[in-house]
Amino acid sequence: MEKKNKRELLSIIEDQDKNLLKYKSRLHDIIGSYKNLLAEKETLQNSIKTLTEASVVISTDETSENNENDLSSEKKNELCIQNLKSSLGALTIERARIENELKTDRKKILQQKEDLEKKLVDSENKYFLEKEKCDKLIVELRRKISDQQRERDKEQQDHVLMLKELQNVLANERAMKEKLEQQISELLQKFSGKLSEKKITEYERTFDDLRAELKSTRENLNAARNEVKKKEILILKMQEEIHEMKSQYQSKINEEKLRADTAEEKLGMLVFVKEERIANLESRVSELSCIIGDHDKIKLQDQITIEKLKARISQLQNECAAFSSHISTDDSKLLEFRQFTEVKDTVQRPRTHSEPLYVNTDNSHTEENLHLHCLVEISELKKELEQYKAKCESVLRERYNKSSAALLSDAKAGKEIKELKSKVAHMQDQLQSCKSQLKLNEEYHSKITSNLEKACEDLKLIHKQEIVQIEASGKAHLIELEHQIQKQRERTLLLLEEKDKEIGHLKSSFLSSFIQKEKKPDGDVAEHVELSAIDQEAATNILSHSLISSKKDGHILHYVQELARKDVEISNLRQSRIQSESNVRKLEQALSTIKEKYFDEVDALKSRIKLLESTQDQEGTNVEYLKNVVLRFLKCNDYNSRKHMINAIATVLHFTTNEIQDVKGYI
Repeated sequence: MEKKNKRELLSIIEDQDKNLLKYKSRLHDIIGSYKNLLAEKETLQNSIKTLTEASVVISTDETSENNENDLSSEKKNELCIQNLKSSLGALTIERARIENELKTDRKKILQQKEDLEKKLVDSENKYFLEKEKCDKLIVELRRKISDQQRERDKEQQDHVLMLKELQNVLANERAMKEKLEQQISELLQKFSGKLSEKKITEYERTFDDLRAELKSTRENLNAARNEVKKKEILILKMQEEIHEMKSQYQSKINEEKLRADTAEEKLGMLVFVKEERIANLESRVSELSCIIGDHDKIKLQDQITIEKLKARISQLQNECAAFSSHISTDDSKLLEFRQFTEVKDTVQRPRTHSEPLYVNTDNSHTEENLHLHCLVEISELKKELEQYKAKCESVLRERYNKSSAALLSDAKAGKEIKELKSKVAHMQDQLQSCKSQLKLNEEYHSKITSNLEKACEDLKLIHKQEIVQIEASGKAHLIELEHQIQKQRERTLLLLEEKDKEIGHLKSSFLSSFIQKEKKPDGDVAEHVELSAIDQEAATNILSHSLISSKKDGHILHYVQELARKDVEISNLRQSRIQSESNVRKLEQALSTIKEKYFDEVDALKSRIKLLESTQDQEGTNVEYLKNVVLRFLKCNDYNSRKHMINAIATVLHFTTNEIQDVKGYI
């Protein structure tokens, strides 16, 4: 237990180390992106500051009246332009760096994809080669087993034919024996009274010859039986060897099947892992393409803003030039006004000079007229100055309002971009969680399918083992029946030998008694001829009747016993056959139910997998995400939120700009 706990703790520590490394790499990437964003923010802030300073400088330039202020405003404008150029250069450098990083990432992903495809092709080739080897081995083993089964069938047929021939030989010998015995009995009946010593000796010789022939035939029979026994022993040995070979081949086939199944499972797992990897890479590529599209859009927007700023700068330069020209004209008018004021002062000075007091009336009238004319011109010039100042102030105010509105719109756009980025990050997190849940579901379903396949294989193996056991029990029962039949045959042969011995003993005793009677004196012969003839006839009749009855009774009893045993064996075999058939049917029914359950579960899992696959389209976009966005869009009433949702739907479904504008126009 302690070892297991230690192993579990070590595995947990390793997993945590791996997770820490992943989080470190992610933090490093986040820090780099954050630094880049800070740099972009600083550049944008600098550009905004320069624009605001430029507007302030323009407003201050309106109030200023000196040429030195004009020079300082031009310098400040040049500094603003330089700052804007530097910020634009920094932004372009940053964009180029991001594009290069994206290109390198894309190249790496494509290289990884090609490597994985190559590995997959190699593994598939290896699998097909191993499968072909296994198929060839299975075909060879099946061919060998079929050849051995044919040889065994041929040997069994040969042995059956040999047994039939031996049975025919036995039947023929028995028939010959019966015929000989009948001939002997007939001869004894015919020539019982007329036998002479010569004929008796001849008959004894023939009888001895027949006995010798019987012995030779019996020896031949015994030899044949021994050969049959030896051949049966060899047959049993061959059957055992065949069973062993079958079991060995079956075990080898099972091992090969297990290897093939394990190889298929490994290959399936590799294919599954590689498909997941490819799907992840494709989703990553799609995300990167979306990011690249967003960056391109931002780049276009930046270029548009840069062009607008350049146009604004050119307008400001033109306005500054026009303003400077107006100021120069105003200066000339001011100089004239000063000259007029000097003239006026000279006119209105007190006459303290050493001129005479008497002046002509004509001169005084001319001076008064000039004075009035100058006053009128001065009033007109003042009015023109006030009108020009009002126009300049209104123009500057309008331009300032426009610049402030543009800055406010840029700030709002930045806020919207931030909100969209946060929403995109949230949606990416949701997508990753959905993908992880989908992976877990797929792993769970793959485990269920593997367990079901293993259970089916186990049931198949159990069914095969039960069939083999039933076949073995049937074969053992058949072998026992063959042994019993052989024992019965031996018993019958022993009975026949005993009967033959009894017959021979009776014949010998009868012949000896008959010979003793004939050796008596001739005087008694005449008296006892009739008695001996009568006794001989009675003895022969009794002997023949006893022999015939004993033969008939023995044959009938043996036949009845054989029939009874045969009927019992047939009934036992029928019962065992019925039981085995019922067992086989039960097993087939159980197997069919298990197969139906297995196929039902497989169909359910396939439908589940199809549903999970249907939740994603060809480009990897999640249909569930789209459904949720559409539902929120239909439920929402706020204009801004509906606008954001339209943007999200347009990015997912790849709307064109005209389509987006049409939808926004309907809102």
